[in-house]
Amino acid sequence: MLFISPLYVYKNHKFKSVYAYLYVKMSISDGLGGRDMAVKEYFTFDTRLGIHIPFLDKEWEEYSKKEQQMILLTWEKIRGKIPDRIAEIEAMINKKQDELGNEQDFPRSCKLNTEISELASIINDLWIWYRMNQNISNKTHL
Repeated sequence: MLFISPLYVYKNHKFKSVYAYLYVKMSISDGLGGRDMAVKEYFTFDTRLGIHIPFLDKEWEEYSKKEQQMILLTWEKIRGKIPDRIAEIEAMINKKQDELGNEQDFPRSCKLNTEISELASIINDLWIWYRMNQNISNKTHL
């Protein structure tokens, strides 16, 4: 999907507008396969979790069928990356546990335990997001 704008940048059917060019460029760079505008409009980035999460400002039924489909397809793409994000965090936990096993300084040990607990909490929240929206994701297949 490309945005059409009266401001033409290229001729001969290359890119028809600045917006179309920016949209295609963003789609390629963020790996969301053309759904980056949905991310910007219907999702917000949670810095703690490291993923975009839904941020809907009206009731689900108030969105058009096209909007609903775009939101669900975008969520599926984001949701599919959650296990990879969890694996990244698990690797961080393993590294901190290795450090903890060799740590002699008690205050540093306490700090490492706190960091490990926070990372484990993030993993728990990511699994909640992954499972909580599974029933919504199944609607895309109906």
